[in-house]
Amino acid sequence: MRGKSEKPSDKRSILYLLWRVGKMMCKTSPFWVIILQVAAVFYGLSCGFQILVTRDFFDSIAQEAGRQNGIGVMLFPALFFGGILLLTQLLGGVDQFLVNPAVTSMERALKQEVFAKAARVNPIEFESPVFLNELNSTTLYIYMVLHSPLAVLRIFSFYLPYFFVTVSFYFSLRPELLLGILAIFVPTLITLFVRRKIHTELENVSRSLRRRYQYAEKAIGDREFFKETRLLGAFGLLSGIYNETVDLLNRHTWKAEKKITWIETGLRLLTLTGYIGILWLMFVYLLDGRISVGSFAAVFSSIGMLIQFLEEILIREMGYIARFAGHTESLVKYFDLPERSGAAIVPKKAGIDFENVTFRYPGKEEDTIKGVSLSIEPGETIAIVGDNGAGKTTLIRLMSGLYLPKEGTVKVGGVDTKKASPESIFTYFSAVFQNYQRYRTTLRDNILAGDSKNEDPTEALNKADVDSKGDSFPKGFDTMLSREFGGVDISGGQWQRVAIARAYHRKHSIILLDEPTAAIDPVEETRIYNQFAKISKDKTTIIVTHRMGSVKIANRIVVMKDGQIEDIGNHDELMSRGGHYADMWAAQAKWYE
Repeated sequence: MRGKSEKPSDKRSILYLLWRVGKMMCKTSPFWVIILQVAAVFYGLSCGFQILVTRDFFDSIAQEAGRQNGIGVMLFPALFFGGILLLTQLLGGVDQFLVNPAVTSMERALKQEVFAKAARVNPIEFESPVFLNELNSTTLYIYMVLHSPLAVLRIFSFYLPYFFVTVSFYFSLRPELLLGILAIFVPTLITLFVRRKIHTELENVSRSLRRRYQYAEKAIGDREFFKETRLLGAFGLLSGIYNETVDLLNRHTWKAEKKITWIETGLRLLTLTGYIGILWLMFVYLLDGRISVGSFAAVFSSIGMLIQFLEEILIREMGYIARFAGHTESLVKYFDLPERSGAAIVPKKAGIDFENVTFRYPGKEEDTIKGVSLSIEPGETIAIVGDNGAGKTTLIRLMSGLYLPKEGTVKVGGVDTKKASPESIFTYFSAVFQNYQRYRTTLRDNILAGDSKNEDPTEALNKADVDSKGDSFPKGFDTMLSREFGGVDISGGQWQRVAIARAYHRKHSIILLDEPTAAIDPVEETRIYNQFAKISKDKTTIIVTHRMGSVKIANRIVVMKDGQIEDIGNHDELMSRGGHYADMWAAQAKWYE
């Protein structure tokens, strides 16, 4: 069942996006948020206080210049002035030192939330290119996205205290000086909005291009691909795709940055005009005696810092917000994705019932499963056969509750998968898929990935005929199954036994085998299935295969064709009726002679 997003897309203003990400950041890393803000407040106040100390120090020098009291009278003011400067530098150093560990910790914490969300979204979303684009942008740019709410917090904790002290001083000195500050502020503010608009447009164009070149990059250099890529000479094709995509992405990026640069150059000229105007006014006021030497020195020394901080706010801090607005929106959209919901209803038995089930993948014009009705009894072994594209794997995903039917009902142990929470259904199943995972970790961890509560994998390994004490596993359970990480490589057949052991190790009532032996020879496949039949006694078992040699172990065989069930029966019954099953058997019989 799909949930509801927290906010509709038409309300995703930049303020709303920042509030959402900031809220998540405060929830996941409250300690670092508080520490950063405290350090920033003290640093900002010290920078502002430095202006007042500068004024008093230079006024003291001017007052003592005509007297004959000697330099000793200025020793304490000089030490105090130097102490404030030193304290400001120390606070600035602490402020900068905290940023990297804070952001790194926040990134890790927020990624954990992203991973947790991935476990809650409807699995069918992973069939959508739009979702994959959002997920890619979310996981790849979390570090950068964090800078946006941090920039907002820094504006309030560091810059505002500094500006409050500085602007108050300027106003008390000569109110018209604020006009010069305004002349500096407005052009930079315009730059902010221009940056945000251009970078958001760039991100919208870049998402799919980035996913495409990353895939080509992986296919060229990843260990999973390199053998076939080199042997078949696919490097040229993949390299061409990579270069073409990166060039196109670079053209979009260059065009956007060129546009921003021209606009910023013009606006910086206006900022320079405001800067010169303030200095000219201060020089005139000093000559007229309307301000003191100390006030002139304070403004002269602080105006550069004031402009620097204004630019930091509107170019760097607000620039983060503008530049990463697209990524920030992707993160919020990701967390607003509908989630599967349902009650924690535990199935009472290991049967599965399909009642006129129809299913269609997102973006497809035709149904993949068309009006299927099927009942599987507890403890029964069912084989599902059919040509490629017949709907076998989709049927498995509907059985397990990964996907929900468009029409009709799927019940596991009498529980409607639309009404139960995914966890209630998933805990009932174990599975081995054709593209099973080869985790690059130890043999023990490969097995415990199925169920970490039971830390002894011995029984599962014995059932799957994996000899953990043999030559293939020199360190036994602790053997690293990856040469990349100083371990060993094992054969494809051994990996399949490890995957089956992982499935056995997981506590289950129903086990799904979705063509896990497709990559091995028919004789070895038959041996594995016969062994599997012995150790899966009293379990409900569903075997999906397009090979026919091992289906005899099933109580019933379901023949799929074009998303529908064409026939059901045991081997002898189906052979006696002829039809598609008999044709498939005849085509493959020579493999098993």
